[in-house]
Amino acid sequence: MTYNFRLFWRMAYRSFFKTANTPGRLTKKRLIFLILFYIVWIPVTIFTWICFGLDEIFFPAYKNHLVEKPLFIISNYRSGSTFLHRLLSQDQKNFTSMRTWDIYLTPSVTQRKLVDLLKKLDSLFGSPIYTLIKKIDQMGLQKVAIHPISFFEPEEDENILLHNWASFLIIYLFPFLDEIPPYHFFDRDLPAAEKHRIMGFYKSMLQRHLYATGASHFVSKNPSFSAKISTLKEFFPDARIIYLVRNPLDMLPSTVSWLNYAWNVFSEPAEKYIYRDEICEFTQHW
Repeated sequence: MTYNFRLFWRMAYRSFFKTANTPGRLTKKRLIFLILFYIVWIPVTIFTWICFGLDEIFFPAYKNHLVEKPLFIISNYRSGSTFLHRLLSQDQKNFTSMRTWDIYLTPSVTQRKLVDLLKKLDSLFGSPIYTLIKKIDQMGLQKVAIHPISFFEPEEDENILLHNWASFLIIYLFPFLDEIPPYHFFDRDLPAAEKHRIMGFYKSMLQRHLYATGASHFVSKNPSFSAKISTLKEFFPDARIIYLVRNPLDMLPSTVSWLNYAWNVFSEPAEKYIYRDEICEFTQHW
């Protein structure tokens, strides 16, 4: 497993020193976000990778865990995949999914074991930490417009690729589409070695999740995986894929609105709607 340091630091340099005439112009709001992001993300990433290393020492058996018949829900954005994903995830006898908490805070087996221990300790004192987290979840994440988020709900596990900085979702935080490798044309345009590096990391994350939970079948929903179908079939030969279709006349404007809403959370683009041509191009490909 490797981290894409080159892209990480290139994005950092671009964000602070080359933002003129870009959607990521360095406004006060953008500067505050960048400072907070790096203060939080760098320590979290370092700790997470230390825990990945500890997995190799204390839980090496995860590498032998089979990912049997995973179910991948793919589509363009705004096509009902979240509803279907969360509906299927309620069938906990047959499926398991990664929650937002699992993706960002406990992607390793070691972190999950530590959190399990903290839960037990917290419960001895009336669960004050859990209560605080629930309040933060209800006051903040669940009020996100268009696509409500919760620590405790299944989420797009494409986000887990942020831990090796190799995800199309980086553009939400860093709206420099010209700097991003062609993750949105994954099978078609990425070199084979890079595809294998990224998908090898992703598979190891699924193995960790299944090993830690003891669950059998993984269900995933990722619109951006529409660009990864060939590589998914290579790494998961018995995978099952559901592709959802929505009328493009409804899907496309909703996608433009959603992506631009996300960009305006973390940035202040001068234009109301950015990257319209690029969005049309990759949605057509997906």
